Amino acid sequence: MRKLAVFQPSKTPADHPFVQKVAAAIEAYGETPVIYPNLGGSVPDDIFTRELGIPSIWLPFANADTNSHAPDENLRLDLFHRSAEIAAAVIEGLAR
Repeated sequence: MRKLAVFQPSKTPADHPFVQKVAAAIEAYGETPVIYPNLGGSVPDDIFTRELGIPSIWLPFANADTNSHAPDENLRLDLFHRSAEIAAAVIEGLAR
């Protein structure tokens, strides 16, 4: 097997003002935000947090049985629509 890429770990602290602003926007939308201190994944997120010095936040909107990257990967349409509304509320909240 040949290694194709290496990504350094990346993290935005949960008490960062940006995280709190996103959480407040989600709460204003009427949802209870859940903040996980760490999520697994393979993305070059350190480009933002380390190289550019800006916070990075992931908003996972998929259903628990989404089977990501599997042949039967799926996403419930009601969650898709709700997540679009929440994303819009977050963008609006960040503009304030």
